[in-house]
Amino acid sequence: MKTNKDIPDNEIINKILNGKQELYTVLVNKYQDMVRNVISKTVKKTYDIDDLTNETFFKAYQHLNTYSDKFKFSTWICTIAKNKSIDYYRVKKTNQFVYIDDFEYEFIERVCKEKLEEKTISIVLQEKIDQSLDKLGERNAEIIRAYFYNGLSAREIGLKYNMTEGNVRSSIYRSRHKLKEDKDLYCYLKAS
Repeated sequence: MKTNKDIPDNEIINKILNGKQELYTVLVNKYQDMVRNVISKTVKKTYDIDDLTNETFFKAYQHLNTYSDKFKFSTWICTIAKNKSIDYYRVKKTNQFVYIDDFEYEFIERVCKEKLEEKTISIVLQEKIDQSLDKLGERNAEIIRAYFYNGLSAREIGLKYNMTEGNVRSSIYRSRHKLKEDKDLYCYLKAS
């Protein structure tokens, strides 16, 4: 004797459409794990996965009369599950409220504080470097900026300042050596 599980899906669906709605639980039991797996690939919270699984089966039941047996029922139900997952993120994206627990809040606060400190250090460091470059003289500072900041080659800098490539390289070498000896910059770099 055949049990309900042994009956092909399209026969179960025909019986449901002809008034035996209680047979829908056979399909739910058969495909529930598959639907949960599809949803859990994109949704991480268990209670959301449970809700979307239930919504998937509810929607499938509502539209069971549109099911075509040209396709497997599993393909059809998994497509509904994928679409439910996409809808979930659309709704979540437009939601203005984000609920975070204390641990998440502390983590976000710490990361923001670290980023702010990094940005502050970066700004102060840039000011110290600019002050040190200004000590080199206007032309040498421009050459260093062109070489290190703008990525120009010694040849390109030479053409810009009417210098030989060798003179540009010498200027860069001497300026780098002076920057290494700059006590203000060295002390700041060592402290940070």
